[in-house]
Amino acid sequence: MELRKILPKGTSFEGLDPHVLAEICSHVNSTVRRGCGDAAPFDLAALMFPPYLFENLGLRRVPPEDAIAAPNILYRPE
Repeated sequence: MELRKILPKGTSFEGLDPHVLAEICSHVNSTVRRGCGDAAPFDLAALMFPPYLFENLGLRRVPPEDAIAAPNILYRPE
């Protein structure tokens, strides 16, 4: 699971701000994957679901070259 690269097994989600979790998921799901036909999961989901779904969940598409799928996403300077 790609999310576990950012939040390793044993990491508690309990104190995690929902906005931070949405940002993490946005980055993870904007990363291009070979298993998805060299597409990002976010792009594939956007073909099936209406845009308001992503907006309501606080998710956004991150340009693949800017997507961070590593633990340091939690410590990025704003």
